[in-house]
Amino acid sequence: MSSPDRALAHPRRRQRLDEAQRRKQIIAGCIQVVAEHGYQQASLALIAEVAGVSKGLIWHYYSDRDTLMEQAAVTTVAQLRNRVGADIDLTYYEETYQAQEQLFRRGQAEGSLREFDTRVMAVTYQGAVDAMLGYLESHTDTLSSLLIAPVADRSGASIGCRSAG
Repeated sequence: MSSPDRALAHPRRRQRLDEAQRRKQIIAGCIQVVAEHGYQQASLALIAEVAGVSKGLIWHYYSDRDTLMEQAAVTTVAQLRNRVGADIDLTYYEETYQAQEQLFRRGQAEGSLREFDTRVMAVTYQGAVDAMLGYLESHTDTLSSLLIAPVADRSGASIGCRSAG
């Protein structure tokens, strides 16, 4: 029995859902379609079918495909953050961001820094610091060479390093 014949033989009863539940249903269908068929093949018709709604209902809640896809991406990232973040203590970062924001705002008040979003700058700055620390942790030989080289140059002798000659 084909899908349309099955639908006629066993009509599915629509369930009344509030707006938040309906949006969640549509987003879940969208995520499933993208996961199974890829972004390019994720048509609104296929998403509607998988979500168990009409294509018109998707248009009612989302102005276009891009808006739906964007919301699906935001939902996915939020779910990942909640699942991963539940196991990570992020209070260190929040305290660090707040201290950095305060420092940036003080620089702006003094006139030494131009106007910018201090939160974005704090997160970006901390990301750069974390990347640098991660690099240095994985390249401890480079770090020791960087620290020892100036001392060796000043004393004229190499400290713990073999000379090239």
